[in-house]
Parts: sequence; C-alpha cells; structure tokens
Amino acid sequence: MSDHIMTRPMSENPNALAHLETSTVAAYVDGALSRPAAANVEAHLAECAACRAEVVQIQRAVHPRRVRRRLYMVASVAAAVLLIAWPPTPLPRADGGDDLVAAQLRELGRVAQAPVYLGVRVRSSSAQGPQRFASGMRAYTSAQYAEAIAELGAARAAGIDGPAATFFLAASQSMLGDVSGAATEFARVAAMGETSYLAEAHYYRAKALLRLGQFNAAELELGKAAGAGNESMQVIAAALRDSVRALRAR
Repeated sequence: MSDHIMTRPMSENPNALAHLETSTVAAYVDGALSRPAAANVEAHLAECAACRAEVVQIQRAVHPRRVRRRLYMVASVAAAVLLIAWPPTPLPRADGGDDLVAAQLRELGRVAQAPVYLGVRVRSSSAQGPQRFASGMRAYTSAQYAEAIAELGAARAAGIDGPAATFFLAASQSMLGDVSGAATEFARVAAMGETSYLAEAHYYRAKALLRLGQFNAAELELGKAAGAGNESMQVIAAALRDSVRALRAR
C-alpha cells in the first residue's frame, strides 16, 4: 500500500483538520499499512478525536482486545512527537525538578490543534445569544481566535445556556497562548458538572496547567479527565498522565 494516507474533508473550512478515509483506518487497524504510512496515521490520530473514535469502533468490532493498547500507543507516540518536534529550552523551575524536565513537561502541554467543533444547539434568554454564539463559532472554525473570544464572551453575556460557549472561548484562549485564562475558563466548564464537555475540559485544563508549570494540579486534572471521559479520552488522558509522571520521576 502507498505511504500516502487518504483523507476526507471535515468541513468546507480550509483550515479544518481532514479526516482519515474509513479504508485507511481499517488498514491501520489490520496492520496492513507500511511503517511510514502507519506513522502518518498515528500523527493524525494524535490530533483528531473523531478519527480516534473511528479507530475504536472498527477495532472493537474486529479486534476488541487490542483497542485500548492501540489507542494508548497512539497517545504515547503523540507525547514523544511533541518533545521531538519542539525541542525544549531552559525555563525557571516550577513545582520542583530541574530546568530541562520542567521545559519538557511544559511542552507536553502544548495544544497543536484546536478542539474540534462538531456543532451543537444552544439556548439563550435572548435572541441575540444564539446569533453571537454562531458568529463566534464561525470565527473559531476559521482560526480567528481573537474574534471568537469576543463573540463567545458576548454570547455568554447574552444568556447562552450550557458549557459550549465557555469551552470554545477557553479553547480560543489556549490557541492564542493565554494559558492562564484558558485554565480558568476550562475550570468553569468542569464546574458545570456532567456535561458532554466535562472530560475534555479537565484534559485541556491539564494542558494549560502544564504550560503554567503547575504539574501537580495537571496530574490531578488528567486523572479527572480519564475518569469522566469515554474510552478514547480515558486512554489519551491516562497516557499523557503517565508521560508526565515518567518525566517527573527522572
């Protein structure tokens, strides 16, 4: 099979991450891809929750005992790729540990791809709320994160109900490098309790805390993400937590 992996567009947005073709996912699950092609697939899976979910579905049907091992491997590879792709630079100590380890831990908190927006219905006490939310999400999916923050903030002020506006406002802050603001807003999402964004809020808050050097708190958030999420999130969060622990144990 060719080393080129087949993808299909996720949306009309040219900046959106493409999805793997189902045939490519099936070949990956069956171990039919060459090593370079499998590596390309795993790099994509590290950033694409939708395709990870498709791997889970196909592998559960074909090789049910292998599914957690395969996803754990993808998550671990993703963590290793982060450390290779962005060589750490010395940073001040945080939560103990030497400068190099602290830098590597911070790099594990980097968010290379914004969380995917798949579309949700929102409610508001005013007609303006849904309009501002829709405008904010158009900006978000176009990677115009500053505009997204302004519009989603306005949507929230207009009475938007539910976690979506806050979650994607936090994601926008994260993509712009405002990790402190992102950590605060993701905490607000988590405080809303059992919502569809709970596990992801814990996971991305952990990422922000890693960037801030708050490694103990990040580990706690990853544990919460693993406990609140579906099988895919459980594996991804647990793998990142293990990577954090392994670095801190050096």
